Amino acid sequence: MAVTPWVGVRRIAIVPALNRQVDREPPADWEYQVRSRVFYDPEPGTGRDRSFQHYLHALSYGRAHLDGEVFPRVWAEDAEVNVPAMRSLPPGHGYQALLAVLPHEAGEHRGGHAFGGISPVNGIKGWARVAMFSNPLLRDDQRQPIGVWGQELFHLLCDLWEHPGLPGYDPMDGDGARRSTHASATTKRLFGWLPAGVVDHAEGRLDTNLHAIGLVQPPPPDRVTAVRVPSRRAANRFFFVEGRLRTDPFDGMVPAEGVLVYEVNDTVKVTLRTGPALSTGQTYDDPDEGLRVTVTDNLTGGFAVSVFHAPDPTVSGRLLRYVDASQTGGGDVSSPQVIGLGGWQQFRFLFPGADNVIYAVDQAGRLLRYVDASQTGGGDVSNPQIIGQGGWQQFRFLFPGADNVIYAVDQAGRLLRYVDASQTGGGDVSNPQIIGQGGWQQFRFLFPGADNVIYAV
Repeated sequence: MAVTPWVGVRRIAIVPALNRQVDREPPADWEYQVRSRVFYDPEPGTGRDRSFQHYLHALSYGRAHLDGEVFPRVWAEDAEVNVPAMRSLPPGHGYQALLAVLPHEAGEHRGGHAFGGISPVNGIKGWARVAMFSNPLLRDDQRQPIGVWGQELFHLLCDLWEHPGLPGYDPMDGDGARRSTHASATTKRLFGWLPAGVVDHAEGRLDTNLHAIGLVQPPPPDRVTAVRVPSRRAANRFFFVEGRLRTDPFDGMVPAEGVLVYEVNDTVKVTLRTGPALSTGQTYDDPDEGLRVTVTDNLTGGFAVSVFHAPDPTVSGRLLRYVDASQTGGGDVSSPQVIGLGGWQQFRFLFPGADNVIYAVDQAGRLLRYVDASQTGGGDVSNPQIIGQGGWQQFRFLFPGADNVIYAVDQAGRLLRYVDASQTGGGDVSNPQIIGQGGWQQFRFLFPGADNVIYAV
């Protein structure tokens, strides 16, 4: 399903619509009340803005904005208010989407609704319906939640029609719309509101800090917005791990604070896997997926979590990254991070270079240069540069030296010294110096030491 991001300004015609069979004459300033509810609606006494525009700015971190105008009220003869609203627009109005605003949602065909991709009516290709209040009394303390407005407008303007299974944690879910919460990380990502901050973690252990979704994103350098873990079941499935705190009036309405783990299938089908949120010391464990998520600590504005995804036994040839962190020899070096997702077993040679470089010789005999740039284990080390054009598979030994030197032993038993001088991957590493005249092929092992030492067995 293709979801349309909402970054920048989207325009919509806003029409107060009434049903003669149900509605009575609204107040004289009705258009002004509707305009306020859309664009700026200060609460008496507190001045807190209750408008949809304010809600949109909070959810999108200021990346999305609604523009439009409120047209005169229109009366329909029955519950089908959308067609009279569309036909009431003046010639040359220039809008393709319309929001019909009812006085209240009591009765049939008066709740939130949206419909897109219609045959144009007076230039309008899609419409949404919301209400100002929950009942005919039109009391200020009984307004239709602004999250309901969000759900219908996001349906219409972002083409997201699926309702995620995140009760109380996303306005695209019915309970979340009634609570008017922030959207989840996966929804915000689809809408273009999280250009950074979601970290992919394929396998192994990742200890990281989650920045609560209700705080301004992207997160600080020592935090992430969410962790995305691929499912073993299918390539189009992922697990998301995110933190929710009552940080503002919107996420102040979430059912519980904590860490959510949910599964996303086919981009938009979402299922909550925690019930509803994990607190410090609690763990989500899915043995079939090899996934374990533990909340290790509460932080100001977030949570510390440990995400472990066991290696998939059905996949071979992965490049793993271990860390001997203690450097004491007393512990077990384990829990690797997967930094190459497959195919590494096909190389003829693999050996390290300086500055996180990994050299490889492929089946065609080319010398490749990879870089583990992030050094976090979160990415896939791929897209190598070809620095040797062929013939490297014929060597008996290949191993690194200091200062970007590559040592090789050819079929004649000579020890050769190459230099990857440019360190950019742009040139052909060739023209070696012969530094050993023969017999080097007889050794069982050759490997480098410090200060230009070469050890041999």
